[in-house]
Amino acid sequence: MYKLCVFGGTTEGRELVEFLNTQPCRVTACVATEYGQTLLPEGENLTVSARPLPVGEIGALLQAERFDLVIDATHPYAASITRSIAAACEAAGVEHWRLLRGASEAPEDAVFAENTDEAVRFLSGTEGNILLTTGSKELSKFAALPDFAARCWARVLPLPASLEACGAAGLSPSHIFALQGPFSREMDEAMLHRTGARWLVTKDGGAAGGFQEKAAAARHAGARLLVIGRPTQETGSSLPETIGALCARFGKDLPCPTHFVHLPALPVVNAKFKAFDEARFQKDWEIQVHSAVKLCKAVLPAMSKAKFGRVLFIQTSYTIGCPPKNTAAYVMNKSAIGGLVKSLAVEYARFGITVNCVAPSMMETHFLKDTPDLIVQAAAADNPMSRNATPEDVAPAMAFLLSEEARFITGITLPVTGGSAIV
Repeated sequence: MYKLCVFGGTTEGRELVEFLNTQPCRVTACVATEYGQTLLPEGENLTVSARPLPVGEIGALLQAERFDLVIDATHPYAASITRSIAAACEAAGVEHWRLLRGASEAPEDAVFAENTDEAVRFLSGTEGNILLTTGSKELSKFAALPDFAARCWARVLPLPASLEACGAAGLSPSHIFALQGPFSREMDEAMLHRTGARWLVTKDGGAAGGFQEKAAAARHAGARLLVIGRPTQETGSSLPETIGALCARFGKDLPCPTHFVHLPALPVVNAKFKAFDEARFQKDWEIQVHSAVKLCKAVLPAMSKAKFGRVLFIQTSYTIGCPPKNTAAYVMNKSAIGGLVKSLAVEYARFGITVNCVAPSMMETHFLKDTPDLIVQAAAADNPMSRNATPEDVAPAMAFLLSEEARFITGITLPVTGGSAIV
């Protein structure tokens, strides 16, 4: 069994560990805090180190465990730990990969600072309130700003160390947002309005760090972005590229996939087309459509060789008949998935592979956390069964289309809607 080590602390690192936890390999995940550990899954072959590792201990770990591969999935701004991991891997003779998140496209009126010190110098010559979203570690530098305690609000993780750093910098509780992301554009905008901020200070955390949501929020709230530039970064791979490379590197020893279920999507945002959020649409396209293409390209060749496969996508009843108003972005992405399903169903039927969709009506899960209660209640009232769907309603339909009994059914979309959408 292969042994891998992942240095994480980022969304990509967590998602990589979640993927590896389902594979026949032993994984050691290294994160800097106990909080980071709580975000990781549990597994028989997963070991988690939940504290900062000095350079010497990283080297000792690699020498002791003799990993087949080390993947550095730390934050793009954590340049020092990235250098330490690379040096330790070279000294130990262990293969080393870098997982990177892509840089973001910034608004034209954004201001860039090379580092925190430069950002402080720039802000010292400005007026207006400031929302800091760069974490708690460098708050002490921002405390040098004139009228810091009155002008600045900080958004930090809800951890004792973060709150202590805020207090040490001189921020009162009313100027602290102690919250765990991810944050929607609407939430970012609400914070900007609440603080009256004219400046939103951020790092380029890429899509996973919510950069585009911050940029859109600043635009809507009439604020400007001050972006602290990420350090010069060596080459690396994205999460999908890394997973693809892992499959190519170790795939010969993995069992052939037989069943594949695809369901990622951003929550529905009800918005008129004139307020169409192109950045969010593009992010959802990457999450839904691009990931579907990438993953199908990874699993379908193996299924074709095995002459067997079940592929299932979670659709939405919004693509059946007349969709609700103000859902253009969501419906467009789901419609693209529907087109992909039909095309794949025709192309791969001769290999014994079925490709289908289940299309639930509004389903009461955590996915609705940002949907107003009024909309959820209205959907239930309009349903012929006077309620919304639940996972218990949808799971049997999924199980059927994944079963041997559904071997001659392909290219369909099965509504699970209580009668609210009928084909």
